[in-house]
Amino acid sequence: MAGCWSGRPVAVPGLPCPIIILECPDHGIPGKVWDGGFILAEYISLFPEKVKGRRCVEVGAGTGVVGVTAACMGSAHVFLTDLADHVPILEANLITNRRAIIAARAHIVGGDDGHSVN
Repeated sequence: MAGCWSGRPVAVPGLPCPIIILECPDHGIPGKVWDGGFILAEYISLFPEKVKGRRCVEVGAGTGVVGVTAACMGSAHVFLTDLADHVPILEANLITNRRAIIAARAHIVGGDDGHSVN
């Protein structure tokens, strides 16, 4: 995907390190994190029991900040959905945060919880 990319560190309460969300404003609406995404990600981090061990779906995920946060907070499975043209941003953010998700899950869940991050 062409355009100007930037990485925004997002501090998530309860996590030992921030997640990095890649944005590409040149990509339009899904190319940036919306305030609602930050608010929902913060809510999930403050109340991880809402997602821990559960299946979560983020519809119209855009950058995937909510889904990445849910994965960090111990969701059993996270499904990110958006239009086909927007999938590259989702993939980039999952790849960028793969190690952070694994580390956060170990921190939150207390070790290997049997769920993989691919």
